[in-house]
Amino acid sequence: AEAFAISPSTLSRLAKLLQRAAKRAELLLPSATGGAGSSELASRLAFLQEDSTFWNLTFCTLCRYDALFGPGHKEGGGLHAAVPMEVFEALECASPRLECFASPLLCRGSWHFCSIFGDLDVFFGSLGPFLQEDLDIGALGGVYEVNPPFIRGLVLQLARKLLAALESAVRHKKDLQVLLVLPGLEQREEGRHALDDLLESPFKVALSERRQRAFRNGLTFKTDHPWPVFATSTTVALFASEPDASERLSEKFD
Repeated sequence: AEAFAISPSTLSRLAKLLQRAAKRAELLLPSATGGAGSSELASRLAFLQEDSTFWNLTFCTLCRYDALFGPGHKEGGGLHAAVPMEVFEALECASPRLECFASPLLCRGSWHFCSIFGDLDVFFGSLGPFLQEDLDIGALGGVYEVNPPFIRGLVLQLARKLLAALESAVRHKKDLQVLLVLPGLEQREEGRHALDDLLESPFKVALSERRQRAFRNGLTFKTDHPWPVFATSTTVALFASEPDASERLSEKFD
């Protein structure tokens, strides 16, 4: 039988996330007006309220992310790493707040979050993958923490989405602020690409120097004991649809 390590605090957070999802389904049910949608919502609510659901979903989530990380004992420490809690605290000046590349195992509890496995993570409140086409954060506004996997193709796709979102926020007259964590950018590649367009856009408020920064190790969900920090070379950028209105964040920017 397969076994996984998970800390008591992570189990508690997952239980709270599942309870929130059940509560949302319960609140939505009276407004459903029959048909397949109403039946599906009622079925989902019944599933969420079953005693075994929490343990089944938790085990499936651990299986899924363990497969993503790889077989090594310490694999996932970097891929699943998160910015320190102090960063989220500095960003908590507007709403909605969204952690754009997270997981139920290591998300900021008071924030909304997106994650890669929308079909499973949705039961813990995930909004699904951040790069899905129908998620227009520009129409919503708010504060977004964006710490993607450092994969070139994904970062370029992300840059296009963020630039489009900032332009959308201007059209919708929404205040959109984005903190973007990027790999070190120590070497500039030939030719222009989407990341250049974003970094040179009028929405850029600040861009940090490249240096080693500490992250919460991506495996901290396994134990409540201190886990070694994960450090890597990064560049951090701050963007805003209304740059003149972003002074509160830029004052805290490092």
